Amino acid sequence: MQSAEVRDRVLTEYAESSIRVKARQLTRRPEFNRSDREDLEQELWLALLSQAGQYDPKRASLHTFIDRVVASAATPSFNTPTSNSKQ
Repeated sequence: MQSAEVRDRVLTEYAESSIRVKARQLTRRPEFNRSDREDLEQELWLALLSQAGQYDPKRASLHTFIDRVVASAATPSFNTPTSNSKQ
């Protein structure tokens, strides 16, 4: 598949929902603020789009692929809120 075609394939309502839910879950801690959540959502979108070319429907469903990429990308971000890392 061409990269634009794959990218368009992962841009789904499911991906949008998954990213929003994951960002909300991770930014419930008091040290995070609204802009941190928005930043995290952007980071998750970028991670999904950069990994889109690796999606193989023979290996997993699109939803599984999206869930795995979002979860993997969110893990390092959880420990570093942007508001506290700026000095």
